[in-house]
Amino acid sequence: TAKHELPALAGEGQVRFRFFFGSSDNFTNKEGFAFDQFKVYEKPINDLALIALNYPNYDCVLSALEPISIAVKNLGIAQTNGFTASYSIDGSAFISEPAFISVLPDSTINYTFSSLTDLSSGGAHTIVVAISNSLDDFSVNDTLSVTLDFVPPASLPFSENFESGLLGANWSLSQADDSDGWLVGNDLASNYFNVPAHSTYAASNDDTCFCDMSRDYLITPYFDFSAQTNIILDFAAFYSGSYGSSAHVLVSTDCGNTWTNVYDLQGNDTLWQDVQVDLSAYSGSNNVKIAFHHNDNLGWSGGFAVDDMLISADQLISSQEIPLHPGWGIMSTYIDPINSLFDTVCVDLLPNLKLMKSGTGGIYWPIFSVNSIGYFTIGEGYQYLITSSDTLIVEGTLIQPDQNPVSIPQGWSVIAYLRTQPGALTQMISTINSSVIILKDEYGSVYWPAFSLDMIQTMQPGKGYQLKTTSAGTLIYPAN
Repeated sequence: TAKHELPALAGEGQVRFRFFFGSSDNFTNKEGFAFDQFKVYEKPINDLALIALNYPNYDCVLSALEPISIAVKNLGIAQTNGFTASYSIDGSAFISEPAFISVLPDSTINYTFSSLTDLSSGGAHTIVVAISNSLDDFSVNDTLSVTLDFVPPASLPFSENFESGLLGANWSLSQADDSDGWLVGNDLASNYFNVPAHSTYAASNDDTCFCDMSRDYLITPYFDFSAQTNIILDFAAFYSGSYGSSAHVLVSTDCGNTWTNVYDLQGNDTLWQDVQVDLSAYSGSNNVKIAFHHNDNLGWSGGFAVDDMLISADQLISSQEIPLHPGWGIMSTYIDPINSLFDTVCVDLLPNLKLMKSGTGGIYWPIFSVNSIGYFTIGEGYQYLITSSDTLIVEGTLIQPDQNPVSIPQGWSVIAYLRTQPGALTQMISTINSSVIILKDEYGSVYWPAFSLDMIQTMQPGKGYQLKTTSAGTLIYPAN
């Protein structure tokens, strides 16, 4: 939304407006200009406007306890003393709260709601935010609706060679308003940025756009490195370093909100160079984006080209300690064991462990060397019988719950809880909730939707649950 105050036109008797579009001479970047909803009006006395959704504003899967933040500007000529702020997620009832904040004319304030919301599930979510003030003269700018597509993280190893001629899924660009930015093609060279042939590649070329390329960012999808170690970024680069430009690799751990420079390229004006950047310092981070940054340093300079990118890593070994109580219980794990054979995983429980049963009738009966279950299966829970309290320690790789759908049969089954943190039961099983007849924990507490009964409330890591459904389905847990 473009808005311009024009106090100098007050009192003028013959006024026209002209809209003008001009472009650079880069013929590979076919740009244009469009506008709509043109309005001219006198500045009101009271006009508090909702101008932006500050947070969330990107595509990474977030947590179950996220704040909503908005920007509010006073476009009137009088001070505003407080307002009511509201928000709704995916058509749910609005959550409203008073904001006891004074806003001076032409001032902008940021307001963060005190109540937190669950944005842990992937997919598109529509966030509607609104403000209200009884004195407001211009309510058309009091509501804002934003749809964000929370995509799952890209998996490793990750590669991109740009051979499609387009940016890959969930890549993004950021640049100054007048910049051509990063382009994809097989001939993006010019007289003073003479790129050697390299199939199809991405490049930011200031030589063809005498413009501000100080903020040209080519940004990857986001990655979850919480279960990765020895993380290496490899890519081919052409960067001459001539005419004052610089080239960098940046990393963000808050999904692109802030950036850290981790690598500066050295120029080579004749050859593509192979670049390797060690990103192991970001092991454990779950919202990582990588940016290739070309900076013309506000001069008329060369460019930066990138191709054949590869991110590789080793799996980080994680562990989970699962307390087991005497007698019968139900357990599960969010770890994919290094060796998933029941005999191996449960060896430290012997001879305390008497029996384990799967939801499909398989048994592990160590005293008789019987193992008809075979291996731990992601998504399955197991009933156990032990003689005294013990702790099962499972070592392996962390399971990403949103990327491991669990097939649920019709009738009875025993399911695992795959998240590392507790979660509200109805939210955790939302993808199958319509077919649930009853769900039980190891203590006999039940979730029985037909009778609006929820004695469990919260699903817990390490616990398993007996489930009966009216039909087969797929259970997808929200991300950690």
